Amino acid sequence: MKSDRQKLLKSGCRVVEQVGFRGLTARAVAKEGAISTQPIYLVFDNMTELRDEVRDYIFSLIRTNYFKENKTISSFLQNYTKFIQEHPELYLALFLDQKEIRLQAETFFHRLLKESLESQTDRVSEAGSTFLLSRITGMVASLIETNEIKNRPDVIEELLKKTVMHDLQTFKECMEN
Repeated sequence: MKSDRQKLLKSGCRVVEQVGFRGLTARAVAKEGAISTQPIYLVFDNMTELRDEVRDYIFSLIRTNYFKENKTISSFLQNYTKFIQEHPELYLALFLDQKEIRLQAETFFHRLLKESLESQTDRVSEAGSTFLLSRITGMVASLIETNEIKNRPDVIEELLKKTVMHDLQTFKECMEN
């Protein structure tokens, strides 16, 4: 039964990457997995459970595949950039598809950002780290829409680093005054 669940979660993940969370239906998962919808309802009680588990599965994959090393802001930005370069459609599905999913994605990535900021000698407040994540996600969404993520990955990572470092310095200066 666990392998059935894993297969369905993988199919659900591929569906989300292709059409977003709005397109995550039992039929879409069944079609992606080349099965009928019956096994889906044998494994999951309802679509809410499937959607929640697919979301959690995606977050688990992101953490495992991209954020094993997340001890500095530089490593966070490098990992974040690699994820969005390799999965821009999934990134957009997480942040632009549905409000509930976006809020959960923000919480997930905010936690990762805060982990990376723990090594900073000057602590960043909750408001500061929330602001940084907002800046990063806004920039990335714009860059994905213009295809710049795929065209200039090295420049994107450097742009994010410079922006975040500038913002961190500005926070420090503001807090000192």
